[in-house]
Amino acid sequence: VGGLAATGGHGTGRDQPGFAGLIRGATIMLENGKEVHIDTSHPDFATIMGANLGMFGIVTDLDIACTPAKKMQCVMEKRSVAEFIEEVESGLFQSDPYVSVMYVP
Repeated sequence: VGGLAATGGHGTGRDQPGFAGLIRGATIMLENGKEVHIDTSHPDFATIMGANLGMFGIVTDLDIACTPAKKMQCVMEKRSVAEFIEEVESGLFQSDPYVSVMYVP
């Protein structure tokens, strides 16, 4: 869980963040052994959670938001970069909230 959170994880679409985007709070053990709990109200929460990798202490517990389960189907289509840019400019991400993009050179 800690490694997945540190690297972001993978989201399912426009309104569904990656795993790290679902974290709402964390208990962290500092180098002096003291445990602190931070949540989204902490001014540095995004920085600490986005770059933790143990630098700010050891994450011992996470508060994670859950989303309702959805039945989905994966449809893969290839596009040229130019075609993809045209679709984005035409509102691809507004018309379909479950678009994921992967670039393969």
